[in-house]
Amino acid sequence: MDSSQDAQASADFGLSGQVAIVTGGTDGIGFGIAKALGAAGVKVVVASRRPEMCQRAEQALATAGAESLGVPTDVTSEETIANLFSQTVDRFGGVDILVNCAGGSFSDKFRRARLLELGGEDLIEAFRLNVVSSFLCSSMAYPLMQSRGGGSIINISSVGGDNAGAAGMFAAYGASKAALNHITRSLASEFAPLIRVNGVLPGLIDTPRTSASRTPERHASQVSEIALGRIGVPGDVAGTVLFLASQLASWITGALWRVDGGGGLVPGTGR
Repeated sequence: MDSSQDAQASADFGLSGQVAIVTGGTDGIGFGIAKALGAAGVKVVVASRRPEMCQRAEQALATAGAESLGVPTDVTSEETIANLFSQTVDRFGGVDILVNCAGGSFSDKFRRARLLELGGEDLIEAFRLNVVSSFLCSSMAYPLMQSRGGGSIINISSVGGDNAGAAGMFAAYGASKAALNHITRSLASEFAPLIRVNGVLPGLIDTPRTSASRTPERHASQVSEIALGRIGVPGDVAGTVLFLASQLASWITGALWRVDGGGGLVPGTGR
């Protein structure tokens, strides 16, 4: 267990008994968030496209003592999103917390490449996955949260949406995350005062996907650009999500929280 998870385990965020949906919640950052919510006494619904991953995550959460449900969901499909919320309501009665974590810099529908190597469909599908999905999920959560007297929506964005240095291979991804940041602030304005909407912008986080091709030299180079001297872990993001979901953040909405260990603060690296 990393230090952030130790701190979360000893903290009471007042979330016990609430219901959360975490899209992209079966691995990586999303699963880290789901585990932290479960440990805080939240009933957790995890969603991703692969049924076997949903089943595995649901079982892992249940083994850890959390009430959980895995629902196979393609967040680019309004129909399957509706099914996700329907199953959540049928099982747990409503929704208090929504974490829009599903997303990516490429998929089977769009490529990751320099802009001049991409076509219009690549950008459209990147926005469909990283922006439209969060909008649709938030729209479906709205009436359910209103009926329960309020709620918290947290969009997992990226420092790439706030940093021109994310150009090159990640330019389309960065553009979609910048759009998500704007949508986050717009939703916060429209959903107030009962529902708070905030964004979390992770920097480099160590997950199986990001570490698979990282050489020791590349690792050292990346760490040298982070003020806190290490690459992040999913628990670092989860801690911020727990705070934003809780009443400790009751006067925070429309905010974008960088969770990047001070990336770019090292002299000579820039933001």
